[in-house]
Amino acid sequence: MRVKATILFSDIRGFTRMADSMAAEKAVELLNDYFTRMVDVVLEEQGILDKYIGDGLMAVFGALRVQEDGALRAVGAGLAMEKKLAGMNQERERNGLEPIVIGVGISTGEVIAGNIGSEKRMDFTVIGDDVNIASRLSKLTKSYGVTILISDSTEQELGEPFVTRPIDRVSIPGKKDPVELIELLGDSRYQLSEGQKYFSRGIEAYREKDFAAACDFFGKGAEIDPLCRVFLARCQTLMEDPPHPDWDGVWALERRELVRI
Repeated sequence: MRVKATILFSDIRGFTRMADSMAAEKAVELLNDYFTRMVDVVLEEQGILDKYIGDGLMAVFGALRVQEDGALRAVGAGLAMEKKLAGMNQERERNGLEPIVIGVGISTGEVIAGNIGSEKRMDFTVIGDDVNIASRLSKLTKSYGVTILISDSTEQELGEPFVTRPIDRVSIPGKKDPVELIELLGDSRYQLSEGQKYFSRGIEAYREKDFAAACDFFGKGAEIDPLCRVFLARCQTLMEDPPHPDWDGVWALERRELVRI
């Protein structure tokens, strides 16, 4: 059946490197602890755990049960995951262990939902463009130095205020139109840092192709906002190699790298 759903992907950055330095039993123990906390969050928001993928998980909101607030619940789950992870990392720090860093991607759209598999084993899952987009967004969080990325299709579904900031327009393989990437910062109580305020002014200049002004703002926030550092380097490159006047600001995702179209 075709339904509207919101898909959430999350994974641990650099888990392979971490696991290589651990005994196998300790790696399994870490994943079990991590997944227990993250899945509790998904279930609390009435999401469905679709599957585990190595050190990642995929959750679906609104596929099996009608949820007008599916996107709201998925976004709430993403923020709760971030909070749960902070508590877990405090425990790890007290024990002298390396903190865990995750990336979360969320996208909303029409999917095909149903039991898929072979005659011997079938599992419920969903397939569609927004499954692919959510998965790509979770990976792209590393490129931007952020924790949670949502697509514009998810932001449009949010009926309650959240603090977000637009980041980029990216052409994703298999998707005809570019996707607007938006960082989810927090709920309505969230207060922007000074660095985030500089980024907001810088991204406005960047989208007007005033790269010199954008560099100035990004430079002021670079020490305290990772995203400012990313766009400062990008603007410096664009000043050295200016884009075509008709360039629409879209970057393409190719082999896990962002390249200017």
